[in-house]
Amino acid sequence: MGSHHLSEPFYALHCWAVLPVREYHRARQGDPLITALSRELGIEADQIATGAGSLAVLAQLLTAYAGPGKEVVFAWRSYEAYPILVRLTGARDI
Repeated sequence: MGSHHLSEPFYALHCWAVLPVREYHRARQGDPLITALSRELGIEADQIATGAGSLAVLAQLLTAYAGPGKEVVFAWRSYEAYPILVRLTGARDI
């Protein structure tokens, strides 16, 4: 979906969130970006996950919260990486 399809409030947030990222791309752990997002959005830094794309963030979240003995639910037909990432953690996809 192009940005011209986004509603005005979402588009403003999208522009705010995407354009300044260029300033932060060198931070390996995303700390400056997390600090800026935390301050601007008024939420705690530990409530923000950053990564090199949605797949990296999903892998981080699954590693943190899924694992042997856990089950992960997602819609299917969906993103092809979901079952792979879930199984890599030792969790069961349902």
